[in-house]
Amino acid sequence: MSTWFTAGDEEALERVINAWPDAPEEEEQRELLDMILDTACAQVIAYAQGLPDDAILSDYKLVDEEGEEVTDIPARLAYAQIRHAEELWNAGRTASEDGSLGIEGGFVFTPRTISATIRQIIRPRAVPSVG
Repeated sequence: MSTWFTAGDEEALERVINAWPDAPEEEEQRELLDMILDTACAQVIAYAQGLPDDAILSDYKLVDEEGEEVTDIPARLAYAQIRHAEELWNAGRTASEDGSLGIEGGFVFTPRTISATIRQIIRPRAVPSVG
């Protein structure tokens, strides 16, 4: 079991960097990194369990059958969060006029659905056995 990734303090940032070595860790990018991690977390939760139609940001919590918040989340969901955050970051870095990577021109938010690979991590399907 695990916890969600955040960039809230130095220990949390170190955990992010260990899992995603190319994460934007500079001080001026820290808020953006935390936003990307939060967005990825919300999308993973939404795909994992669905959300009510009237959900608001504070509703994006993983809950058990009784509706209680799960704080010891499955490791595969934290892994899906960090990989999806990396995809969001890479999609947003293509911001310059010539399409080259880099954030000199700024970070551009590019809406990105969760990839098929990450969806399979979140909700694995059984592999048929061969007899």
